Amino acid sequence: MYVGLLFDRASLLQAGRLIPVMIINTLVLMATCAVTGKMLSVMTGSSYLTGYLATTPGGMDSIAVIAMASGADITLILTTQMLRLLSIIIMGPILARYVLGKNS
Repeated sequence: MYVGLLFDRASLLQAGRLIPVMIINTLVLMATCAVTGKMLSVMTGSSYLTGYLATTPGGMDSIAVIAMASGADITLILTTQMLRLLSIIIMGPILARYVLGKNS
């Protein structure tokens, strides 16, 4: 009901100033995934596409569809993605407590 009604000129200008930062962060994330994907492909002897898809963030369902359509090693990709997801689930609360200063 309120979608779009709470935007004013100041909030749009602030969002506009953040666009270059978001673009730079996106490019850095893509480059990081490319480098780690290359390292994974060299370590496992798989294709670069497999390494990139295994390290790229995003939904596992989307990545699985791309992997199946491209002929990449879906087993390695989904295993790596699942390990990433589990590590986030396990480490997320620990890191949140640490950042908030609640070490107990």
